[in-house]
Amino acid sequence: MNRRGILAVAVAIGLGPLLLAGPVAARTAEPVDYTPDLLAAELAAGKAVVLDFSASWCPSCLAQGRAIQALRAANPAYDAGLVFMRVDWDTWKDREIAQRLEVTGRGAVVVLKGDAVIARSDVYMNEERMKPFLDAALAVTA
Repeated sequence: MNRRGILAVAVAIGLGPLLLAGPVAARTAEPVDYTPDLLAAELAAGKAVVLDFSASWCPSCLAQGRAIQALRAANPAYDAGLVFMRVDWDTWKDREIAQRLEVTGRGAVVVLKGDAVIARSDVYMNEERMKPFLDAALAVTA
């Protein structure tokens, strides 16, 4: 294979997932991974932050994450008004963030703005239950 062939294969591999994902407007960014410094910076900037306490091995957490992503893709206002952070349960369950917010299990979703909790759910939410939750969080941030 010549250099052009190798380059074409490399470009196809690199761009393939982007091309298959559909139009740019239809794609939604993944939530960012929680760190204490990142959360502090977003809150200091006046943003509302959605903390999704989940584990990569938890089927209901993964389903809830997909529900959040689907709603974000359907309504760009969520990304305009809220910052989405994934809090890895296995890493952070015994740390200050879980203790301060009194999160006792994976699947919890907490929305913070400044020092205040503006919305909270401690149970799994599918897309139907998540939409009013995110709508309420967005309304408070407006």
